Amino acid sequence: MKYQEFMELFPRLKTKAQAIYDEYKDQNNNLLSSAMNSTTRKEYARGGLGFGLGYYWANPVKDCVLGGVHRGRLLKRISTLKKPDWEYLFDKDDVLIAAFENFTLYKAMHFILRDIDEYTWEISFDDDGSFNRVCITYYCNNQIEFELTFDTHSFEEIEEFLPLVSYEAWLFEHLEDGFIEAECVNYPLYPEKTREYISKFNWPLYLIRQVYKRHSDTISEANLYDHYEINETLGQCRFMGTYTFLKEQS
Repeated sequence: MKYQEFMELFPRLKTKAQAIYDEYKDQNNNLLSSAMNSTTRKEYARGGLGFGLGYYWANPVKDCVLGGVHRGRLLKRISTLKKPDWEYLFDKDDVLIAAFENFTLYKAMHFILRDIDEYTWEISFDDDGSFNRVCITYYCNNQIEFELTFDTHSFEEIEEFLPLVSYEAWLFEHLEDGFIEAECVNYPLYPEKTREYISKFNWPLYLIRQVYKRHSDTISEANLYDHYEINETLGQCRFMGTYTFLKEQS
C-alpha cells in the first residue's frame, strides 16, 4: 500500500479502532472463555517476546530490517529445559484464534478477530486483564498490505498521555520476484496535543517515515535494500545506507 493511500484511509481506521476498543476493552474474560472453548489444537514457541504474535507475527519485514529483533521458533516438544514463551490456540478449521505471550510467567493474552470486516483485528490484554493494544492487518490476494498498531492509552482520553501517544504503521509493496518493499510510519496519534506539548521546550514536530526500497544492484544475489528517512514536515529525503536483509523473505 502506498503512503498517500494509507494516510487518506487512516482517519477511518482510527475511528474503527476506537470502536473496537470501546466494545472489547472489558471483554478479556469473555474472549478468553470463548477462545478456550473453541480450541482444538495448540502450538508452542520460544523467542519473539514483545513483537506482534511472535513466531506468527504478520509483519514480514520488521525483523529483517531492525537489528536484535527475532520472531522466535516453534518447539517440537516442551521440556523443563526449554520452556515456551508462547502458546498458540487453533480452532477446528486450524485457524489461529488466540495466543498467550510469556506463557510460563504472566500470560499476556492476544485474541484474533477475523469476522468483523475486511480487516484482521488483534487485541491484547495484560495478565491483569487491562487493555494493551489494537493491531489491524489488511490482506489483498493473500498478501499483507499494511499493519497498524495502536498501543496502550491510545483511546483512553487521559489528558496527560495524549501528547505522548503515537501509532505505528507498516506499509508493504510486493514485487514480482517476491521481494517486499516497506515503509514505517510512526506519527503522533494526536498531533495538535503533541505540538502543544513540545512547544513548551521549543521543539519542532517533525513527521518522519522510514522507507526500505529494493537496491538497484540486480547483479548481487543478496537481498539488498536502500534505507531512506523522509521528513514529511520539511519535504526532505535522507539516504541512510544500503543493507542486506537478515533473512530470506517468503
